[in-house]
Amino acid sequence: MQRGLPPTEWVIARALCRFRRFDLRAIPKAQQAQGLGLQISQWSPYPRTGRAIVMKDGLAQVWIWDAELVEAAQRASGVDPRRIATVPEPLLHPARAEGVRLLHSLEGYEGQVWRQGQLVSSAWWPDIPDEAAWRNFLRDASLPPGAQPPRPPQAEAVTWLPRPWARPVSLVSATNVPRLEAVVVAFAAFMLITATFWFGAQAYQLSAARASLGQALQQSERAAGQILAVRGEALDRLARVEAFHKLDPYPDALTLMARVGQLIPAGTATLREWEYDNGRLKFVLNLQNPVLTSDLVKSLQAVTAFDQVQAHSSPNPAVLPLSLVLVPHAPLDLAVKQDGAARADRPAGTEPTREAASKNART
Repeated sequence: MQRGLPPTEWVIARALCRFRRFDLRAIPKAQQAQGLGLQISQWSPYPRTGRAIVMKDGLAQVWIWDAELVEAAQRASGVDPRRIATVPEPLLHPARAEGVRLLHSLEGYEGQVWRQGQLVSSAWWPDIPDEAAWRNFLRDASLPPGAQPPRPPQAEAVTWLPRPWARPVSLVSATNVPRLEAVVVAFAAFMLITATFWFGAQAYQLSAARASLGQALQQSERAAGQILAVRGEALDRLARVEAFHKLDPYPDALTLMARVGQLIPAGTATLREWEYDNGRLKFVLNLQNPVLTSDLVKSLQAVTAFDQVQAHSSPNPAVLPLSLVLVPHAPLDLAVKQDGAARADRPAGTEPTREAASKNART
């Protein structure tokens, strides 16, 4: 919270925030706010969620926090939560156009990956991350191997801006954006009704005998207006259904597990661990024959929907940790890729184990 009377902002430390960027470009603009609200509610672990949203070109940079915890702290400090702006700490540190950096924060350290002036990935650690945790953070940010610094850079000192580098928007205000389709239909209906009354008045003035014909014309035009309204509503519902279908570009866990099981020869391995979240899969196999490691990796690399397939090192040769990334909206079949070869991945054993990579990290 800034010093002085009265206070104008309450700054939430990065340690109390979660960050994620959402791609909404596949959703019609009129439904983007509703789609983002659904995704935030699924992602948030809090009973009541506070949030700050920065929108740009259909991409949403979102920070969330425990609203009940923050409001309790504000009241304990004598501050009315309704009369103060709540700002996450990263919005008050200078933004970057491109690159990777490690920042001192109010508590602990924050790693950031910037691309085209937007924060695409962020992670927080209570202490300076070790090399394994740092590599895991860069890998989760989908940086190519050549752009991944092998160890954390020197932590940058905190620099405070006088105001946030971007203005957060509200989901409530975003949902009030008028739909283009509704505006067009309303305008067409207005013009149709105006024309109807004008012609009806002219027909009535010309001849009483033609009054019945004018009434029939009005009924026909009203029927046409109803048909147009029903058609517009049907098109709007169809666009909404297609938008919701695109919110989740990945298969469900049960279908994915069945496909992976088809690639493991019967009696050669058993599943030990399974972790699947937002298109990223990590699992561990107990091998009956460690020689099968190379064959299993090649089988996974040959699947169209699997990308970045990697086998990780393990102190036990009979235990094989594996990870991969699913291609959004790709068919989950067992067809071999068109180029006839698996994508080049790092050799098995060159990556840290999942337990070492995720130590002390929280995104």
